[in-house]
Amino acid sequence: MPAGPFVGTMLADFGAEVIKVEKPGKPDALREWPPHKDAEPLWWKSMARNKHAITLDIARPEAHPHAVALIGRSDVVIENFRPGTLERWGLAPAQLEPAHPHVVWVRVSGYGQNGPMSGQGGFATIAECYAGLAAITGFPDRGPMV
Repeated sequence: MPAGPFVGTMLADFGAEVIKVEKPGKPDALREWPPHKDAEPLWWKSMARNKHAITLDIARPEAHPHAVALIGRSDVVIENFRPGTLERWGLAPAQLEPAHPHVVWVRVSGYGQNGPMSGQGGFATIAECYAGLAAITGFPDRGPMV
């Protein structure tokens, strides 16, 4: 399950106004993930529920004023980029906190924001293996199930 989108879904379920930001021309992959029911992607229907969606390419400097304005009217910002991405774009919590001290930042990454593995992408299957879950699931006559 995608961690960042799930956090937003939980907040939306409890009544928060959640704005999902997607890159123009490259929508969230969940919009295509199977399974589908009547051509509707069920993961997207589940993760996008109760959210508003906008497009904004926050990697582009000309979009930064719009991103900062959106952050300024937010209570919580959820991001799940690899560590250092927002810093490179000039949109990191440390850079924006002085002007927006009220914002709570939720930074979701596979291995934390620093440390020896922080630059690697984190995925559920890898986490399951590291946690030992793959070794205790499955059937006695076959290999681990993930």
